[in-house]
Amino acid sequence: MSHPSAPSNQPNVLHLPQLSITEENWSAGLQSLLDHVRPTWQLANCGQRLFTEGITNKLVALHYGERFQFGDDVILIRIYGEKTELIIDRQAEVRNMRLLHSHGFCKPVYATFANGLCYGYVHGDVADEELVREPTFGRLVARELASLHCLQVPSADGESAAPQPMVFATMRRFLELGPDEFPEPDRQARFRAALPDKAALRAEVADLEAHLVPLACPVVFSHNDTLIKNFVYDRREQRVFLIDFEYCAHNYLPFDLANHFNEFAGVATVDHSRYPSREFQLPWLRNYLQYRDGFLGGGGADSLDSRVEQLYREVTKFSLASHLLWALWALVQARHSTIDFDFLDYAISRYGEYKAKKAERLAC
Repeated sequence: MSHPSAPSNQPNVLHLPQLSITEENWSAGLQSLLDHVRPTWQLANCGQRLFTEGITNKLVALHYGERFQFGDDVILIRIYGEKTELIIDRQAEVRNMRLLHSHGFCKPVYATFANGLCYGYVHGDVADEELVREPTFGRLVARELASLHCLQVPSADGESAAPQPMVFATMRRFLELGPDEFPEPDRQARFRAALPDKAALRAEVADLEAHLVPLACPVVFSHNDTLIKNFVYDRREQRVFLIDFEYCAHNYLPFDLANHFNEFAGVATVDHSRYPSREFQLPWLRNYLQYRDGFLGGGGADSLDSRVEQLYREVTKFSLASHLLWALWALVQARHSTIDFDFLDYAISRYGEYKAKKAERLAC
């Protein structure tokens, strides 16, 4: 089995540091961007689609003409959320997107501007809680993640340095950026009733790190945000594409898989009982390992059955890291974001699930 990604030419990325697109200059800002990336388009003749699922940024698609058809030239404009530069390295994001585009994983980046970027659109069906459980779709997700995890990407510190997993360092960074308290009495009461102080959260991070690092899981280039809606199903090509590469970095191999299973719970309405059973996970993980073996040219001396069981145990334990990471992320967002979403409630939900399942999953 050959690796599905193939290098392709990368277009130059325009840098427009003077351009900022806001509610106040929305039309003028979009037209100014079009003048650079699609000079023949006039905004008055373009259709606009605002995507409302995202809780980090504002995302709008532009296409020429009134109808939005499969295969049309469509561009995406992402307007960065307030203070998201505190938690997302925007230069690294563009660098990673360009690299991933060169290997066939994503569409090209066309331009960056003061508060956002413009890039290509992936046609297909955005996954939902039902689609993600279909066996065919699950196999394609496993294949795409296995392919990504086989991509050889140098360490951010240079080719001589071993890549370092991002998860615990990122947890600590989010923790320090998070609030000590909220000015609103009702939010402060909810905060203190459901979540511990920073000292206790630091202890949780350290304890989880002490349990997971000794597993010695491989460190691979990872997506790190394997939300259900970050997978797009192109039924014509029979391929699933990943989108949204804001958190791409090296990480422990089980993290993307564990995070994906956690995200079966949903975001707008969270139901942790949707976490997939062992009976669902084992064939999914078997597919993942078989694809990975095919891309790498072999899977080692251990039997596939034993490796599936081992990966299942690792994924189960790393599901805790996913919950804790996004709980701390949501606290940062609760402090800074202007998006209409209850980030504090989301943090409470993810941390509550982490505590409820911690002993059981570490004992797996």
